Amino acid sequence: MWLVGVSAALTMIWGNVAALIQDNVKRMLAFSSIAHAGYALVGLVAGGPSGTNSVLFYMLVYTVTNLGAFGFVIMLESRGYAGETVSDYAGLARRHPAAAFGMLLFMLSLGGIPPTAGFMGKLYLFAAAVNAGYVWLVVVAVLMSAVSLYYYLRIVLQMYLRDGEGAEPAELVAAPWTERVIWVCGAAVLVIGMLPAPFLAAARATVGVLRLP
Repeated sequence: MWLVGVSAALTMIWGNVAALIQDNVKRMLAFSSIAHAGYALVGLVAGGPSGTNSVLFYMLVYTVTNLGAFGFVIMLESRGYAGETVSDYAGLARRHPAAAFGMLLFMLSLGGIPPTAGFMGKLYLFAAAVNAGYVWLVVVAVLMSAVSLYYYLRIVLQMYLRDGEGAEPAELVAAPWTERVIWVCGAAVLVIGMLPAPFLAAARATVGVLRLP
């Protein structure tokens, strides 16, 4: 597992550093996906039931959060907003507070901030790794999580503390399926973050059914 641990560390570092220098939001999210794959590998390195459970739980959390974040970007682009660069989000909270709050939830969850699902996902991953003796790997993961906060919170800063420039469309209404996905994912980010027990139980049950190590 030593080699997998090194791979996890390098994946987290590469993904986060690459995302850090992006101004294009889609590219930023794409590179951050690489980093999140590295976080998932932390649970794989931990091994045992707790490690496997934490990986399944984390993949659920990440899928829901990332689906919501990409859905939000698609909604912006489909309604005439640029939504391509970080600066395109300037002043969004003032014009569309509900929509901005949804993106806020997704960014906080991706960054692992409580009380979101992302925090619980990383907590269980890191706890499994510490219990398995991979403290050094958790230190790397925590440091990389701190790095990720910089680029996730850049979007939040633009939405809430910057004024937008130029004319913007007055309405921000998504296609029905996109809007449903965003709101369901946003609700899930909060529910899983505050009530993780049923979802952890489902992960354990899945491990038992599939007889994973």
